[in-house]
Amino acid sequence: MEKVRLGIIGIGNMGSSHAKKVVEGKCPDFVLTAVADTNPAREDWAKKRLGEHVAFFHTAQEMLDSGLIDACIIAVPHYDHTKYAKYSFHVHISFLLLLHSIQPSSTITRPPTASSGTGQFS
Repeated sequence: MEKVRLGIIGIGNMGSSHAKKVVEGKCPDFVLTAVADTNPAREDWAKKRLGEHVAFFHTAQEMLDSGLIDACIIAVPHYDHTKYAKYSFHVHISFLLLLHSIQPSSTITRPPTASSGTGQFS
């Protein structure tokens, strides 16, 4: 069986913990192929701690569009859960939310809509 190519959105406290576990082989069915974080300082941490083979993206949308992942963990503050979950649906990427969302689940399960043709999803 092929390993699932995993990406992680947000490599702060929770995301970095999950990333390290995958890289250390504690999740044998997964291989970490990409991470995304808006904090530029996390790029250096990722290269040193996760390895050069893990791609770093400055936005989640870039990572989700990259073709490098089959699934992702959304490890960002709860107010961003919905937008990343909707975009993951849009690009057919399976996802896991680590914490509860304050958004009703119906806002996540509806297909996303593009905002006035900008390509940005809300």
